[in-house]
Amino acid sequence: MPNEGDVRYGKEIGILAKRKYDTKPATKFKYVICPDCLKGRWVTLWDSNLSTFTGRCKYCSGLFKTSTCMNQKGMLGPASISYKNGRTIGCGYVYIKLIPDDFFFSMATKSHYVLEHRLVVAKSLNRCLHKWEIVHHKNHIRDDNRIENLQLISEGQHNGISRLESIIAIQNKRIKELEAKVKELTFI
Repeated sequence: MPNEGDVRYGKEIGILAKRKYDTKPATKFKYVICPDCLKGRWVTLWDSNLSTFTGRCKYCSGLFKTSTCMNQKGMLGPASISYKNGRTIGCGYVYIKLIPDDFFFSMATKSHYVLEHRLVVAKSLNRCLHKWEIVHHKNHIRDDNRIENLQLISEGQHNGISRLESIIAIQNKRIKELEAKVKELTFI
């Protein structure tokens, strides 16, 4: 198992270069760990040295949403495999189709869909949500839309919560590593 920051040649780890200009067998890769989900992966050394590199994986950075969440036609709805009577799933989130006479229709997209967790909170408050209001899943399960699992917060608060949760996860991982070392040392 590689450690964070390890640098290896692509041929050593069995990775072929992903870009046409990385065709040299001497392409180096660096092992990085996503600060949000703590999953490790190899990235080209060139990519990891960019000033815009955050270390996040595609899924956590939001790139996953645009590349793999929509169906083959690039839209939600009856063409989607997951469509079921006005309810469909994309990126793990549940979308509900609204009719134009619905009170909450102003929250819907151009294709008349609204995220179910936003709709649940809006109905509990008896008002439409503003675009800047964020509904946070407390247990991080995107399709668990029970009102007790949802929290209405601002974007700044959401960023703070996400940052603290990733720090806690990293610290918990470090604690486990140190506990393992302590056990190892007590047997010597």
